[in-house]
Order: sequence, then C-alpha cells, then structure tokens
Amino acid sequence: MKKILLVLLLSGLLFACGGNEDKDTPAEEEVQEQVDNMEEAADEAGEAIEDAAEDVAEEAEVAAEKVKEAVTGESTKSTNGGWTGKVVKMTDFLSGNYETLSVARVKELVMAGQYVGFLSNGTFYMVYNAAGNYDWKGLAKVAGEESVTIQGKVSKVNGISIIMATNIAS
Repeated sequence: MKKILLVLLLSGLLFACGGNEDKDTPAEEEVQEQVDNMEEAADEAGEAIEDAAEDVAEEAEVAAEKVKEAVTGESTKSTNGGWTGKVVKMTDFLSGNYETLSVARVKELVMAGQYVGFLSNGTFYMVYNAAGNYDWKGLAKVAGEESVTIQGKVSKVNGISIIMATNIAS
C-alpha cells in the first residue's frame, strides 16, 4: 500500500510540473530581447570603429605625403600638362653633353640596354605610355627633332621624373 501511495504522489507531482516546460515567462522574453538589442548595438559599434580606422589611415597617408613633399620636395601626385624638349640619352644628360639622336640611334641604344628619355627645361624625364610601359618606341618616332612636345601627366617617384605620355609629337 505504501508503494501505491508513493506512486500516486509522484505521478501527481509529475503531472503538476510537466505543462510549462516550453513556455517562456514575460521576464525571460524581455531579457532575450535586451540581449538581442545589445548584440545588434555591438555589431553596429564594431562597424563604426572599422570605418573610423579606415578614415584615419587615409588621412595619415595624406599627411605623410604632405610631410614627404615638404621635406624632400618630391611628389608622387600627378599633374596634367604638356612639355616641349628633345629626346636624349640618359648618360648624355648626366654628363651634360647632349647629342642629337636619330631613330636608328635610339633603337641601337635601347637594344644595347641604354635608356633614352625626354629633356625639357633642364629636367630629364623617363617616358611611359598609358599602359605603364617604357615608351622608347614613341620617343624613337620623334628622335632627331629639335622640338618635341609630350602631353600627359608628370610625377616624381624616388627622385626620378616620369611622364605618363598620352601624346608624343614633333
């Protein structure tokens, strides 16, 4: 008899506790909503920090460029324009003894590993085309001319003046 009473008592307790196992109370729902809101706010804050870090990095690059330009006089920023000058061999520019180069001489120098460039107002420029390739062929076409005009963008990289030529004409 004791066993039957014990079984009845335990089964009564079992039925009394079994009905609420999947239902959240209003307090639990409110806590879960607050947790979700906090996770969303943390994600938004992380994105804002990443954006701010990118902005700071960009501004640091601009500031470094300005400092470099002020200290060394060099610039990697391009400016548009056109320049008039003549085609010369790099070593001739360095020695100060310029010879007039013919088309055949330019080809001969380049095949021998020499560099030819453009001399304008006392500045020697390496000439590149829009694809970023050394444009000795464009210079060879106007070699021998006393007045050559090059249009494009000029920049200075590691102390070397460069023209990204869009047009080379005599």
